[in-house]
Amino acid sequence: LHADNIIWGGNDADGYHSSHLISTQMTNLGPSEFGAATGKKASIAVIAHCVLKDNQVIEEWLVRDNYSLVEQLGLDPEAVAQQGAAKPIDPEGEFAKWRSAEIQRVRLTANERRSFTGDAKADPEGFIQAALQNIWNARMLGDVNQLYSADARLQGPSGRNLTGPDEIRTLYTGVLGSLPDARLSIDYVCSVPYKEQGVDIAVRWTLAGTHTGAALYGEPCGEPLLIIGESHYRVADNLIIEERTVFDELSVLTQVYRARGAPASSDNAAL
Repeated sequence: LHADNIIWGGNDADGYHSSHLISTQMTNLGPSEFGAATGKKASIAVIAHCVLKDNQVIEEWLVRDNYSLVEQLGLDPEAVAQQGAAKPIDPEGEFAKWRSAEIQRVRLTANERRSFTGDAKADPEGFIQAALQNIWNARMLGDVNQLYSADARLQGPSGRNLTGPDEIRTLYTGVLGSLPDARLSIDYVCSVPYKEQGVDIAVRWTLAGTHTGAALYGEPCGEPLLIIGESHYRVADNLIIEERTVFDELSVLTQVYRARGAPASSDNAAL
C-alpha cells in the first residue's frame, strides 16, 4: 500500500475525518471473490475516508477500482458482473433497505446553480461544492472549461487517464448520458494546503440515477443505480490542475445485470 495523499478535516468534539488516497499493488496468489488464483500482478487506486474519535476509527467509507482489478487478473468484467448479479439479495434485508433509502436521499438533492465568486485557496470547500453542484446537478457542463486548467490531469475509474477539459468532460457526459436524471450528493468535504501555491481537497459523494441512457454500461436496464465515490482535487490559481476520482464500475455493472435478471450463480460468483 502506497499512501499517495492524505487530506483531513473535522475537530476533536465531533471527530476527525481523513481521506487516504492509496495506490494498492498486489499479486493474486490465492483464491479470491473473483475465482481461483491467477498469479497475476495488479495495481489499483483506493480511497478510504475514515472518521476518527478518541484515537480510534469509528466509521469508514472505502472505494476501490475493482473493474481495473479484474481486468488485470485477466478476467472479463462483464462475466464477473453477471456472476455477482446472480447472487440473491433479500429485498427486505438490511442492505436492500439501506440502498433504497440512499437512492431516495440523493434524489432529493437540489439542481439549482450555486454561485461562487470567492477565492478557491481561501474557501476551497465552497469552490469545489459549487463546481460539483453546477456540473452534476445543474448540468452546466461548459463549466468544465472554466474550472480545469488547460493541461489538467484526471485519473478516473477503470483506467481512465484524461488530460485537458475536453477529455475530462467525457467522464461527466458518459455518466450523465447513462443516468440522465442523476443527482449527486456531496456528503463530506475537507481540505489542506498544498505547498504555497494551492490546496488539496477531498470529497466523499454519492450519485443516484435511472439507467435509461446507452452512453455507458450497455443496454439500459431502466432501473435506479447507486454509485458511491470519492475524489481528490489539487487546485491552484482557482483552477483544478489534478483530480483522482475512484468509484467501482464493476459494482455498477453488477447492478445493471441484476436489474436485467442475471443467469444462475456459479461457485466463483463475485460479490
